Amino acid sequence: MTGELWRSYTATDTLLSKPIGATIEAILTAYLNERLINHGTIKSARTYAKIAIEHMGTATLAELAKEPAILVRYFRASPFPPRWAPKTKYNYRLLIRAAISYWIKSRGMDCPNPMNVVFLDPQTAIRENVPTPEQYQALLDAAANIGAPPYIRWLITAAWETGLRVSEYLGWQWEDIDMSFRSGLPWYSVYIRKQRRMVKRQIPMSQGLWEMLSEIPRRKSGPVWPVENPPYRILKRVFREANMPGLHLHDFRKSYKTFRKAEGWPKEITKAVQGHATDSMDSYYTVFGREHLSRFVTQMWDQSVLRQNNLLIPLAKSQRTA
Repeated sequence: MTGELWRSYTATDTLLSKPIGATIEAILTAYLNERLINHGTIKSARTYAKIAIEHMGTATLAELAKEPAILVRYFRASPFPPRWAPKTKYNYRLLIRAAISYWIKSRGMDCPNPMNVVFLDPQTAIRENVPTPEQYQALLDAAANIGAPPYIRWLITAAWETGLRVSEYLGWQWEDIDMSFRSGLPWYSVYIRKQRRMVKRQIPMSQGLWEMLSEIPRRKSGPVWPVENPPYRILKRVFREANMPGLHLHDFRKSYKTFRKAEGWPKEITKAVQGHATDSMDSYYTVFGREHLSRFVTQMWDQSVLRQNNLLIPLAKSQRTA
């Protein structure tokens, strides 16, 4: 493995001696300045680069190419800030891999990207958390068990019923909520950033969300929630009590999209509700598990065969809870 990685750049290759000796700091800086300077993702990319430079900025491409295990050990140690969602962790790894790939290609080098080893390592894979209806109920029960304030249960319900980003429903003002049925279904408003400006969109609310909002003492105006920032400390206690220590509120976005699609919602609707502009983002947040696939494949089976093997009752139960 090492010989294959090293075959393209030997010590006598003076043309490639400088590119291969570049540090991660130099590679990330070049990538940000040369590749991402005109992109809208520059802010988050700079945040990722700053953390990577702090952790391993002095490591050289030559060292990592010779021993990719250095990167594997780094990511196995889970170097991410505690509040990062799985998608953020995934983007962090993508940035480092993209920066190294850009450096290799733009400098005319012929060597594999050592970050590829990280993506193949099962221990550094980003685990998918897609809360089920049963787990959602377990979270509500856990909040009650530890005596969490009522707004913790309301926040979890908002995450489950809307599939929005935390900042979107945490920023609700009572002026953004219409609980009446005067013009059809009740609705709520959210503001999303689109092409460097904030765009307001109105979304009909579900019955579960309407019932939850009805529990909150209503005011004519002002914030809906008694907190401005996500109460991560209390939420972590709730997640541990429900035996879901790695959960994030952002994971409910995957639950919302996955279960709505399982119910037959077209992707154009789920994209509009959750503010996803591309099909790739829509696909990333759709995580069909075995229970979803079983639900649809069951329709292809001869019902008499399933009845003979005593499978109809458990399958029916799983479909009701999926």
